[in-house]
Parts: sequence; structure tokens; C-alpha cells
Amino acid sequence: MKTAEAKVKAILLADDPESFVTRRIPEVSLEFGGIPGDRHFGITAPSDSRQPMYPRQKSSTDARLQSYLKKNVKL
Repeated sequence: MKTAEAKVKAILLADDPESFVTRRIPEVSLEFGGIPGDRHFGITAPSDSRQPMYPRQKSSTDARLQSYLKKNVKL
């Protein structure tokens, strides 16, 4: 197994639903969907123009799972 070393320089949270502005926080508890309270939290995300392979709609796409499958599963 390959290992990697990393250094965290900042933990940023975008928890204001009216803005993309982030703020620094001193520590974080991570869950499977990311940082609780962050505007990007969750394992699903609405389809939008940044995922051109999916039609734009109000329903959600499981973006992380689809990204993983696209990279790791050969059809």
C-alpha cells in the first residue's frame, strides 16, 4: 500500500447558506459526507453545470460515488 504525508495548513468551513465565504475553524469532526454544517456536506449533490455528463435538474446525483466508479470500475 502506498502512503502519503500531508500537513494541514487550515480547516475552512462554508456554513453560511447565503455565501461561499469560508471561515477558519480550529478543529473538525469529519463524517462520511464531509464536514457537518458545511454547504458542501453530504454524499449527494444536485446536478448542475459542473457535471456536464448529467442533465441539469433538481434531483440529486451521488457525485462522489459516481466519481469513484468512473475512475475505478471498468465496464
